[in-house]
Amino acid sequence: MRIENVQRTQGQASQKGFTNLCTFTLVLDEGIKLYGVKLIETPDGNHLAYPPDTASGGKAWWLPNEMRDAVVALALKAKDEALLSRFAKLVSL
Repeated sequence: MRIENVQRTQGQASQKGFTNLCTFTLVLDEGIKLYGVKLIETPDGNHLAYPPDTASGGKAWWLPNEMRDAVVALALKAKDEALLSRFAKLVSL
């Protein structure tokens, strides 16, 4: 399992205090990808991996708690690495 295509979002908090930090592609295995997964920061500082909505408005996936926690840890690391990479490119200009 790995994270690809981390895209930073505006980071605006919802009325309830949830903040979308970034979206990413979750690669479960070669050929099995989930696009548009969101990394959300909760009002108490925890993080959630939130699936994209389907065309009918439902959730696109369900994962056991242990797997969701692993996805959050991977996404946080990938987000930080993407930010450092962008910063390094700016510094080298």
